[in-house]
Order: sequence, then C-alpha cells, then structure tokens
Amino acid sequence: MLAWVLGSLGFGSVKAQPQSGQDAWVDRTLNQLTLRQKIGQLIMVPVFAQADTADAQVLGLIRDYEVGGLIWMKGKSVKLPSLLQQYKKASTHPLWMAMDAEWGAAMRLDDRPRFPYAMTMGACQDTDLVEALAEAMGRELKELGMHISFGPVADVNSNPFNPVIGFRSFGSEPRDVLAMALAYARGLEKAGMMSCAKHFPGHGDTELDSHHDLPVLDKSRESLDSVELSTFRGLLGLPSMMSAHLIVQALDSGLALPVSLNPAALEGLLRRQWGYEGVIFSDALNMKGASQCYPPGELEWKALQAGNDVLLYVTDVPKAIQRIEQALLAGEWTEADLNQKVRRILRAKYRYVLNGFGPSNDSESSNDPAKKGNHAKAALPPSLLQERCFGKSLTLWNPTGSVLPEWRPEGPRLYLALGGDSPRDAYNRFGIYAQADFLHWPWKGAAEPDFLPVQGDGMSLDSILCTYPEWVVAWHVPSQRWSTGLGMDSLRLQRWKGLMDKARSKGIRMVHLLFGNPLALTRKAGPRPSMATTDSKSKSSGAVGSFVPLPGKSGFSGGDRPKARCFSGGSTAGCSGRTNLDGQSLREHGYIGPGSGGHGPCL
Repeated sequence: MLAWVLGSLGFGSVKAQPQSGQDAWVDRTLNQLTLRQKIGQLIMVPVFAQADTADAQVLGLIRDYEVGGLIWMKGKSVKLPSLLQQYKKASTHPLWMAMDAEWGAAMRLDDRPRFPYAMTMGACQDTDLVEALAEAMGRELKELGMHISFGPVADVNSNPFNPVIGFRSFGSEPRDVLAMALAYARGLEKAGMMSCAKHFPGHGDTELDSHHDLPVLDKSRESLDSVELSTFRGLLGLPSMMSAHLIVQALDSGLALPVSLNPAALEGLLRRQWGYEGVIFSDALNMKGASQCYPPGELEWKALQAGNDVLLYVTDVPKAIQRIEQALLAGEWTEADLNQKVRRILRAKYRYVLNGFGPSNDSESSNDPAKKGNHAKAALPPSLLQERCFGKSLTLWNPTGSVLPEWRPEGPRLYLALGGDSPRDAYNRFGIYAQADFLHWPWKGAAEPDFLPVQGDGMSLDSILCTYPEWVVAWHVPSQRWSTGLGMDSLRLQRWKGLMDKARSKGIRMVHLLFGNPLALTRKAGPRPSMATTDSKSKSSGAVGSFVPLPGKSGFSGGDRPKARCFSGGSTAGCSGRTNLDGQSLREHGYIGPGSGGHGPCL
C-alpha cells in the first residue's frame, strides 16, 4: 500500500515511498490508457441516488468519455448498492466515488442519521473524540461504497458574517482548527477513506458565498500566513486538498482570478513553494465563483492549467475534453504534464479504491478480511460518540463573569421554549434533573404575544408567567446558518425581551439556553444565553441533561418530582385541564387557541 510518513501532528508527507505493487499497477494502467482516457481520469461528474436505475446520461459519460469518478449528491442510501454496480460495470477502469459528507452521509442522503457539525466538534475540544467520530463517518461512507470524503473543512471562521462556512468550520482560532482538522483526517484515513482538506487557501473570512458569487479576500500576506495559510500548511500530509473559488489579492499576481483558476496560488505556492504532492481537487465547477469566469471547456482547461488534478462537477464533459485535447495538440500543454496528474490519481486509486490489492475493479468489495482494513471494527457505537460530543460541546456563556444562580430543588419553575418544531425533547431531558412547567411559543402558527390584560379579568400573560421565580428560556434557532437569526421578526423579539426585562426587575432568576448556531445572535439583538449548544440536533441528544445540573448540582429523583403543567402558544393537545398557579387555565385567558397539533404527553 501507499506509505505515508506520520509527523508529530498526525501527518507528515504525502510522498509515496517506492512500492513495487503500487508502481507496477500505476505504470501498467497508465501505459494502457489512450490520450482521451487519460483526460477522462481528470473528470468527476455529479450523480444522484434517487432512482432505481442508473442515469443514462451518466452511463454515457462513463462509456464514451471514461470519466474517472462520480460525486454523489442528494438521494437515499437504499438506492446506492444497485446504482454503484451499474456504474462500475460500465467503466473499463476503476471509478472512484466521492461525497461531500462533512457531517456524515446525511449531508447528502436523507435516510442516514446526521453526525455533529464541525462547529460542534470544535466546541467539544477533544481531538480523540473528533477522530473517533470521523472514523465512524468514514466507516459509514465505506460501507456505502464511497472512497473519498471531501473533508475536513480547514477554513478558520474568522468572520462571523460568513454566509458559506460558519457552522462548517471547527472554530475561529487557527491552532484549534488545525488540531481538529488533523484529528478528523486521521479518523477518515483509519476507516480507509481518502481525506481532503478544503477550501485552500481559506474561505472563512469572506462575506459572499462562492456558490452564488465570486468573493474577494483583500488582506496582507502576513495576515494570511498567521490565519488562513497556517492551517493548510499544517495539513500538507493529507492525501488531497480542494481549491477555493475566491480571489485572494495577496496570492493573485494581478490575474484577478479565483485561486481555483490561478497558477500563482496552486502551482506557485502550494506545489512549488510548499512542495505539496497530493491530489488537488477543484471545488465544484458549476459554482458561480468559477463558472462566471470562463465558458464550459475553457473553464476546465484553465482549472488544469492552474494546478488542479481533478475537475469536480464538470457540467459539459464533451466540451471540456475537446478543449484539453486542443491544448495538447497546440502545444499549450504536454502529455508529460498530463501523465503527472494521472499518476497522482492512479496512486490514490490504488490505495483507496483497490485498497492496495490487485487490479480488479471489484477489489474493494472483497470478502478477504485482510483487504478490508481496520475500518471493519468500530471502537464505540456512533450514537454514544455523538452523545459525548454534544455533551462536551455545551458552552457556558456568562459574559458578566458572575456565578449562575443555583437551582432550587423545589418550587415553581417555568420552562419557556421559544420557536422550534419539537422543543419537548429538550424539555423532557431537563425533566430528568429538575421539574418545570412547560410553555412552548412557536414562531409560526402562534398568536402574537400580547402581554396586556384580556377579557377584562385583569390577568395578563406576563402576570401569569411572572409568578414563577425561576425561568429557563430555551431559544430554538431554526437554521444553522447565522443569517436566519433567531427565527422571529423584530416585533416579537422585542416583546419577549421586554417581558424578560420586566421579570428580571422583579427578581426572577433566569437562565437562557440556545439550541443551534450561537452566531445567530449577531443577526438581531437577542439574549445573552447562559448556556449554548452549537448544534440544534443536541436538543434531542441528551445535551440538556448534560448541563442542567451544573449550576447547583441539584435535581429530583423519582417520587420527589411534582407534577408539571404544560402550556402551548400554538397547541393544547395533551394539555387540556392543566392549570396555572392561581388555578385559572391559560385557555380561559385566551393565551391558548384551538389545537394545531400535539407535542406529546405532559410530564
């Protein structure tokens, strides 16, 4: 197998050590390829796992142009086995299969469980755990027939307003991002998956999304070296990297081209100055950050000229191959240059597709245990790894520096869930440790919060809620993308904040919980949570149970727990007849309207 020298940080060099089996197979295969077949090895096209039969257009690209690989997009994992076999049978040479699977196959396949986001893994500050999670993701992908996982994301999220990286980054500190990226890559490699650091030279300080536009990063080389480039320089031992569709002024050499199309950045810095010898993938060439620069055909040729080895997500394969052939015939490029790229690809295929054994296209599915690698045995169940990650990622956020109020073991307490489709999972976890009455006020389908008296009886929503001396306010962020904010309009936010200010002025103790991306708070003036998760999934993972006892280490056991009441701004299912502290139901005061779907039984 291809040998890799592991350095003190986890990876050292991607240089292949002489190995007769690998070199013999690479030389033999390269010599068998025609010029067009060699060009085909440089191309990967998108494919979907949504139908029972293979896509005729993709089959045609494999048979007629012998494209080297497929990148799997949306679909279902149950469709994969049959489709994979159909596509592999259509290919003369080994195809490699890739997937953007930063949080596992669930990023692309809607019937797979999701692993934690990179932001969540970074917040857990445990590289061993991140490595184990990545290994579990890699095993899942390997079982699905994949060879490449386009990760880790090595971008430093130094700009909180970044629309495309955000929760996909391990953090905002270069050293932490590097440590986590190395751990993530080690995990994938243990599972037999090819890792790929992206997006070189760093996409974390942009305010445009390269899927839709061409970002420009205008900062000094010194600043680049200390932040963006420092992480990628520490990842030179990884077998592959992905180039970014963004202009980096300090690396541009006056070309005004994105890095993915810029020889100064790829051939100049990454290859010649840094000596990188791994495979370089372009980011998807259908993205506006690249496609707006050149038409199909010319775009792919420019990407190869810049230094990419593999052209990802080519939209017009015939035009791309025709233009590359023209470049060879016109002397713009040499077959020796082409062979160098194909050799890199074949070496990687020998290791990750053939697993270092034999020339058969089906070697990766062999039943020989010696050929399966160490990905066949899991150290811990993925669910347990995720529970540990969610628990460790919980962040105490108390800017004032004061000590959080200690939970009282008895007495009335309100659990106020704002937003979210199913906040009861978090509430139920909370109930393991402390009892509270439950009020859910969704942002969609619920009445506007009105804190004035109604029906002339003098009771108002704020007077009812303020009878509770302790509040747990759970903010359920609707999206991991910061631009969504807290998910409510400004009027509702101000009304709830006003009520909370009033409650605090009355001496009510309050702890805020934020489920989701903490950067959502930068979108609108919101609360300063006492506790924050970095992943909305953690509300159902046991994360709440991990941190609720922290302030006072107190809780309830079995029969000591009083019966809780359940209120909802949008639904009464399962809650009819529950009363508030003064014996009057919220329904009687108009705060609960007609039922709109249940949230499960009350505790």
